Amino acid sequence: MYKIRPTLFGLRITLSEQMDQQEALRFQASLERLVRKYPVSFAAIIDTRNLVPPPENVLKILKDCLVIGKKHRLAKAAIIHSSPEVQSQVHRLSILSEVIDEAREIDARTNENWEKLALNWIMNDVDPNDQGNHTERIQIPTK
Repeated sequence: MYKIRPTLFGLRITLSEQMDQQEALRFQASLERLVRKYPVSFAAIIDTRNLVPPPENVLKILKDCLVIGKKHRLAKAAIIHSSPEVQSQVHRLSILSEVIDEAREIDARTNENWEKLALNWIMNDVDPNDQGNHTERIQIPTK
């Protein structure tokens, strides 16, 4: 299952449950339509906390989605995960799609304030992997 919601900073994407190849292709088509609407760069929060680790054919499509994002000026991404297997897959896809510099991975199992960390990365350029995390700087958009 997937959801894509436009926000003030770009996109909020949720990938959850079991994704098959057909659903991954629908997600890819939806994403491509949406990112074309951004005349300048955009950011994304990608929530994979409830994603069942996808098979290789779906991972290839998800990698292509990251490549599409980069092609259309993805400036920053915060990728949230809660399983070691999905974490490993996310990290590999970030490298293969060459978004590793733009993306930060946040483990929801060890960071209960994962959403604030993600927003601080996207909006304030505060790296969630810094020891201080600076969650006090966050200003959550109201619209």
